[in-house]
Amino acid sequence: MIFVVAASLLLAACGARTGLRSTGDASTPPALVDGVVMKACAPNDGPALLFTLGKGGSSAPTCQAPGVATGVIILIWSPLPAGPGTFAIGDGSFASGSNAYACTADSTCTQATGGTLVLTELGTTTASGSYSLTTPSGTVSASFEDITFCAFGELYG
Repeated sequence: MIFVVAASLLLAACGARTGLRSTGDASTPPALVDGVVMKACAPNDGPALLFTLGKGGSSAPTCQAPGVATGVIILIWSPLPAGPGTFAIGDGSFASGSNAYACTADSTCTQATGGTLVLTELGTTTASGSYSLTTPSGTVSASFEDITFCAFGELYG
């Protein structure tokens, strides 16, 4: 079921760390989460990047099992990140250039209505940054450091 969430997002489009922070939490720095980033398909079958970010431990996303049960999934295609920068998270329409889902326990995901992905590093092997997503139930935010950029081939085209 964990893999199904990320796989469904891909098909529709073509390390001890703490959990996610929501608006109900005390004003502390965003939580640090684990995850992976990989090349994926945009809705027009063009290039995109897929970030799957969740709690650490045995349920952390990996290149072999990139899905999340609890965490976020961000797919961004326009502008396609090629390095550090701030990227708006859209509503999932092609014109918006991106979409995102916040997933709670048992792989129940809600589409974000907007937000921001901030990349402080985007290399060929790792990525670091943070995100803040707006959902119908509030804001979800976290940071990630040195997550793996999976070395898969081009998935678009």
